[in-house]
Amino acid sequence: MKKRRSSEVSETRILDLKGQTLGELALIYPNDYSLAVANLGFNRVFEIFSKRGFKVYRFVYKTAEGRLQSLDGPRRIEDIKLWLLSLHFELDLLNVAKIFSRMRLPLRPEWRTHRHPVTVVGGALTYFMSPTLLDIFDAVYVGELEPNVEELTRTIFNSSGHGRDRLMGSLAEVPGVLVKSKLYRDEGFLCKDEGATTFARSVFLSKNGAFGYRFLLEVERGCKRACRFCVVGHRMTPARYADLQWVLEELRKGLCFTDKIGLVGPTVVDHPEVETIAEYLYARDIDVSFSSMRADRLNEVVVRALAKRQRGFTIAPEGGSQKVRNFLGKGLNESHILNAMRLGAQHGLRKLKMYFIYGTPVEGEEDLEEIAKLAREAKKLYSEVCVSLTPLIPKPGTPLEGLKMLDMKELKRRERFLRRRLWEEGTHPKFESLKRSMLQYRISNAREGELLSILEEKMRGENNGGANTQF
Repeated sequence: MKKRRSSEVSETRILDLKGQTLGELALIYPNDYSLAVANLGFNRVFEIFSKRGFKVYRFVYKTAEGRLQSLDGPRRIEDIKLWLLSLHFELDLLNVAKIFSRMRLPLRPEWRTHRHPVTVVGGALTYFMSPTLLDIFDAVYVGELEPNVEELTRTIFNSSGHGRDRLMGSLAEVPGVLVKSKLYRDEGFLCKDEGATTFARSVFLSKNGAFGYRFLLEVERGCKRACRFCVVGHRMTPARYADLQWVLEELRKGLCFTDKIGLVGPTVVDHPEVETIAEYLYARDIDVSFSSMRADRLNEVVVRALAKRQRGFTIAPEGGSQKVRNFLGKGLNESHILNAMRLGAQHGLRKLKMYFIYGTPVEGEEDLEEIAKLAREAKKLYSEVCVSLTPLIPKPGTPLEGLKMLDMKELKRRERFLRRRLWEEGTHPKFESLKRSMLQYRISNAREGELLSILEEKMRGENNGGANTQF
């Protein structure tokens, strides 16, 4: 265990690291520290490379200040020749463009020379837009790291110190690594650790994390559901569940540092041993949270454990009406939703948050009204009801690929209707920015060459009359 405090960050490292000898690399999360420390993908990459002998220097992007923040001492990122970027959200690509600009790294890979680092991106976006990411990155690692980590680390070690071209050429031979000269688009190229025996967990704990000083543990990878709007259920299959004994052992380790636990997965309550895990935490008076709670999978054991220390919980009906839920492939009906509401209230939970998607091509005003109806039912049981609403953003790799997003004028009209009705029902509606949602749609559906154009357009807008962006 190592505790570190500085003027910018205070954290506890719960991973015991031996001496590093194989080389160094930069691991970049293109958003604020609070999100980075709570991202299990970022934690997992740090753990994997550190355990294999690399000195990993972490960097995050301070959005308010527009600069990179070093988390591991004074090492200058400009002096590190391999940059790994952990990328999970489309709009973080705007921050990547700003990072490259600030570091005077050309956004176009073909403009880079031997003086520049090699940039390799991994993370959730690689599951559905990997060829497009080559617009700005030298290489893309597609999918899960574990199946090819030994060959990848050996390649990096053998190529270190031999120049950019040697490293790029060697990376091109590693399974799972995509470069311009090796463009595969078949689904078989997606790397999956189908025999996974170890999953991700928090390596660092910090009160500045998005979920506070909470130990996060991945108990599920992939998803057996097939919601038509969701990449996870179509590109990250099959669903794999962490072994119960491994989960309990990791929980014991985490509880040495904190009594706050977060179980992470696309549908945590689908874990076949979720009740055993919940009972283990309930018996120890642990503050437990679940990253996902399907309304049709909630039961007394799970909700009792949640209510021990929590005041509220979250469900995602997605559609207000059965017609919309069927279109989205959610697999829920109204009785599932109402039963989940009643179960939470029976165990003393006082706050409910519900997620909905609007802007589907099948919905009319009567379907939007059904969202308000569910909010009204929730208000009968909960003192505080928050309704979070996001417009439908069709994504590649899903059955909705190719579907056009509704135009801004129509989405604004539906948003106004929902905002008025939800306020009338005494709830707190929270809408995702339509401008940001439209940009997310453009980025996620960009073809090769289009991502570069989008980012250059945005950077020109932000830097109009400003400093040289090196693009």
